[in-house]
Amino acid sequence: MRAVVFTHFPIHEAETRAPLTPDSARELTDKARRCIRRYLACPNIGLVYVYVDAGVRFTLEHLRERGGLPSSPFDELELEENIHNCLKLAAELEAQAARDGHHGPDPIELPRFQFVGIRHLLSLIRSLYGIDPAMVEDLAGPNRQFTYDSPKFVEAIIRLVRGVDPDLAQHPVLRFDDDVLVNPDAIDRLLSQIADAQRTAPGSYHFFSGGYGTMGE
Repeated sequence: MRAVVFTHFPIHEAETRAPLTPDSARELTDKARRCIRRYLACPNIGLVYVYVDAGVRFTLEHLRERGGLPSSPFDELELEENIHNCLKLAAELEAQAARDGHHGPDPIELPRFQFVGIRHLLSLIRSLYGIDPAMVEDLAGPNRQFTYDSPKFVEAIIRLVRGVDPDLAQHPVLRFDDDVLVNPDAIDRLLSQIADAQRTAPGSYHFFSGGYGTMGE
């Protein structure tokens, strides 16, 4: 069993307001490489869905400021394509570095990365908006600032789609915030707990979360 991971790669609004320059593209790629490196070190992860919210955020901006969704979101698609190109380059560079540093007799099986954004979600957002505009309002908070729960909408879609295919459903989906220090031992422990639970309660869902509190308590 190999895990499927969902994570949200945050793009700050200031990083998307100006066109990418060679310097800013390099900074974005380096930032992505640090995140991707952790997942490539985990052979028990097979696939990583990386949600990038920039295109969705600007599509919702159209909704608020112009009273409807854009018919041709070229600006959003171009913005997202530029960001995705940086992330894809980061994944390729880190994968090559992992292969170059591998000295075992067999080739290593690295996790694959799927970058998710507006191109994958626009049809669904348009359908929800057509049913009731209020249904898409919760995708972002006030002033286009995403709430903590917003990426969970995308995660839920992935879980639903994978859940109807028995071959895909057997691989558990684990969601990690971008600041989680993922490592193979922790993934193994999660997979072991899930495997034990599936034997006693097939088809059940499993949620893990850290503890939250105030420092000093």
